[in-house]
Amino acid sequence: MPCDKIDGMLLNRMLPLLMMLLSLPLAFGKQFDLKVRWQEIPKSIQGQAVRVVQTDNKVFRGLLANVESDGLVLTMKGSEKRSIPRAQVARIEMRKRGVRTKGRILGVAIGGGIGTLIASAGLTYTHNEGGRNSGAINAATVSVGAGIAVLGYLAGRDADSDKTIVTLIPE
Repeated sequence: MPCDKIDGMLLNRMLPLLMMLLSLPLAFGKQFDLKVRWQEIPKSIQGQAVRVVQTDNKVFRGLLANVESDGLVLTMKGSEKRSIPRAQVARIEMRKRGVRTKGRILGVAIGGGIGTLIASAGLTYTHNEGGRNSGAINAATVSVGAGIAVLGYLAGRDADSDKTIVTLIPE
């Protein structure tokens, strides 16, 4: 069987699995949307790692040190404090890594399956064709296969986390 037919068959089998892998965060991840006024920002988010999105779409990451009447105070990397004026804050996003493991298990299983298909196709090709570069091709296909399994783990880890978005209602 020619190599291009093998590649086409492999792609037809892998595409649905790859789509499942990439949709894991959509299937299992939880997102909570809160729409609040400035005075109603939950006190429980102080001290948490946040991502603050400004009205001009600039993004700042850090620990939320304080919610003041005129703005937010973030502790950035290196203990640098940054004040973000109240008028410039559009939303505050938080991500909490959960104890769920279903997404990671499915991600590794799907990614590992796709990786195994890629590795087996490459190894079969080099076994049949041989040649000077067969060792390099073997190493490359196994590396790509392992990389896809790691990608599956990362997609699953994202699916196992909860995201809270606090959107501020203008006054």
